[in-house]
Amino acid sequence: MRSEKSNNNSVVKPWSRTTAQTFFILSGLVAGTLLGGCSQSMESAAQDSASKSASAAGAPPGGEMRNAAVQPRAIIRKASETIRVPDVEKTERDVTDFVATLGGYVSESHSSNLNATSPSVTMVLRVPVQTFDSTLLRIEAMGTRMEKSISGEDVTAQLVDFDARLKIMQAQEESFRNILKNSSRTSDSLEVQSKLMNLRGEIESLEAQRKAMSGLATLSTIEATFVGSAMTGPKVEDKQWMQESWSGSVSVLSSMARSLGSLAIFLLVLSPFWLPFVVFLVWAVRKGSKRPDPQL
Repeated sequence: MRSEKSNNNSVVKPWSRTTAQTFFILSGLVAGTLLGGCSQSMESAAQDSASKSASAAGAPPGGEMRNAAVQPRAIIRKASETIRVPDVEKTERDVTDFVATLGGYVSESHSSNLNATSPSVTMVLRVPVQTFDSTLLRIEAMGTRMEKSISGEDVTAQLVDFDARLKIMQAQEESFRNILKNSSRTSDSLEVQSKLMNLRGEIESLEAQRKAMSGLATLSTIEATFVGSAMTGPKVEDKQWMQESWSGSVSVLSSMARSLGSLAIFLLVLSPFWLPFVVFLVWAVRKGSKRPDPQL
């Protein structure tokens, strides 16, 4: 019996060591696989969390048109008019005051030929969209309408799409921040921080685009050109005409004296070149005049 037990122990011990080695090898492979997928798991977790947060907030991915129908319409309205008025400068002041009472402002103003026979002023007005039509009627009542054009662009769907994308990106940003707080490895923290900075830049760019488009829809643009006749006033007598005439005459005389002096200096410096030619020419003319006439 002792010999049998001895034989059984000698068989069991080698089998137990082999099983333990196999177990440790399989455990190492599983751990390596889990560590290799850690980075992808963090990013997918952030995206899943962002999608869940956006869904909980009621933001549809891509800004669907059914939400655009619920919201008030956002329309960018623009107009251009040319009006003939009796007094261009007075009209400019009246339009500026009127637009200010509406809560708008004059963004640009250009005037030309105010003292000529065809003065004009061009004003770019920004007025609340609800006062767009009444402002056009008020401008037309100031004179005679010569030209007019109106255009509109519905940007409601684009604004809804901006809002939806911003909600998803902000939720994803919050998920990245949570991952960054709980991350203990330096390499993972640097990777998440880099993605967080890129995402923040995209959010700011999208917010700026939405703000610009919303501003165009909130305040309409009207380009009004006013043309009219020049204002005539009493003739103002110029009391300094004598002094101005004297100054002008002295200035002309001084310029002529300066020019003659420069010419004299020029001829004197170059006299070695032109003086012999002049002397020869004078001598030849005199000699020709003293020659006797052959007919005599």
